[in-house]
Amino acid sequence: MGAGSSAGDEGDIGLTEALKRVTSYASPFFKIGASAYYANNYGGGVEGFLQSFLNNESLQNCFTQSAELWTDIECDKSFTKDAAKRIGIASSAGGGTSTVTTYHNGVKTVKEVETAKSYDIAYVGAAGFSISAMLSSK
Repeated sequence: MGAGSSAGDEGDIGLTEALKRVTSYASPFFKIGASAYYANNYGGGVEGFLQSFLNNESLQNCFTQSAELWTDIECDKSFTKDAAKRIGIASSAGGGTSTVTTYHNGVKTVKEVETAKSYDIAYVGAAGFSISAMLSSK
């Protein structure tokens, strides 16, 4: 749920729920002093983000570049918890079918469901935050 969707979701949770989940996951990091939050549900998906960030690109540009490779950017707007920060979430449309396996009281259930839209990449932080900004604040 750190980028919005979770493996247990059986349908499109909607952007409002994705925003709540990302806010919930990001908030503890800011409470302990973090300047930025980024989540990516794609295997190896954070590599491009980190390359851009280490090349001193802004947080917002890093998000945009990593998100536009596989997903559609759903929102990039002011963060309700802190007006100095932005929140961005990107999604993929779904389509086709997926196999969902669940266990309830030790009983395994396997079913095929339509693959729903998922929320896969998110960031929260000052849009212009960069590696040089991080290093200069020390």
